[in-house]
Amino acid sequence: MSDPNYEKKSSNWPDPQAPPPFSENQPFESEADPLAPPGQPPPAPGYGSAPSMPPLYQAYYGPPDSGGYQGSDQTPQAIFIVPPQPTNEPDHLYYSIFTMLCCCLPVGIAALIFSIKTRDANLAGNGTVARQHSRTAQLLSHLAVGAGLTFICLYIILTVIMFKARSYELQNP
Repeated sequence: MSDPNYEKKSSNWPDPQAPPPFSENQPFESEADPLAPPGQPPPAPGYGSAPSMPPLYQAYYGPPDSGGYQGSDQTPQAIFIVPPQPTNEPDHLYYSIFTMLCCCLPVGIAALIFSIKTRDANLAGNGTVARQHSRTAQLLSHLAVGAGLTFICLYIILTVIMFKARSYELQNP
């Protein structure tokens, strides 16, 4: 250990083997806490915790003879929360299911979704949204029926044309 960097430092430095000047087992000892309001008891022992703070929102209770409302002679108003009244817009649910199963599946699914949204809006009491979804469900169901009928007509026409072409080939070899 002849290296001068490892020599003992000056006496200003505390000895690393000595315990710190404070101890965790000793309570906080202060004659007067500068943050504590006068007349408040000192903080509970341990680590010098800050004085307890009042809650953010405290209820104010006036003098017992004031009746609770200061400066007015009003009595408290009763508040009634009334649940919304369900509306009665048609949801076209059965029509949507029919178009989904029998006519055009993709458009029928969209009509079914809007039918369910109509039923939910009816139960929530939202008449304007229920009306919009009801009209959309009906429009989509009409479109599905139209598309289904168009496909069926095209299928019949193409089948008849194919049958006539086949019978013509068989008669004229």
